[in-house]
Amino acid sequence: MDYMAKELTQDQIVEKRASLIAHAITILDSEGPDALTLRRLAVEAGVSRSTPYLYFKDKAALKDAMQVEGFIMLTSAYKKALEGLTHNRMRMKSLGDTYVAFALAHPELYELIFLTKSRRAPMSDNLAKVVDAYCVLTEEPMQAAWDAGELSMEPERLNKVLWVSLHGLLSLNRAGVIGGQSDFEALRADLGKILCFGFLPDDGRQELKTIYAPDLD
Repeated sequence: MDYMAKELTQDQIVEKRASLIAHAITILDSEGPDALTLRRLAVEAGVSRSTPYLYFKDKAALKDAMQVEGFIMLTSAYKKALEGLTHNRMRMKSLGDTYVAFALAHPELYELIFLTKSRRAPMSDNLAKVVDAYCVLTEEPMQAAWDAGELSMEPERLNKVLWVSLHGLLSLNRAGVIGGQSDFEALRADLGKILCFGFLPDDGRQELKTIYAPDLD
């Protein structure tokens, strides 16, 4: 960094680093994780082979920076999606729609930030900071709905159920076993209805609640 400090201003260093991360995400999403190397990044960004190493000591550091950027991107999309919405459950739905849109637009980045083994390792300070900000934003509408008596399951449990459901749908879609886009959208709509209203008629729901009351209360 001493060399860069002599040649570039701090703003230029930040800009160059952001540009390299953006190019790395492009490689990841278009060519997959196996294509992502610091040497390949240099070619994509049109810089010398040594330049990426001035900003990222190794591939792990680059991936960490990409995870940080991924969470920033998704959090920014969430904030935009929530603009003007006041109804708690509509806000929850908007976040779900945005989550799916992000996963479809950036499938490899989605997997990197949510599913890679590195996400289970201790996080860097920068990554922990953006993950915390992401969690606060995603949990707030659900907590508000719970506090208002609009949900029957506490937010922590419900959040896990929704995440597992959406991730399962996205994973099957990515594996190509669902069908075309229309099939995906139909399944997504059905999944949303079942998660919100169940799959039994009103009398059936009451009977089920009587049998499994400890789990449904």
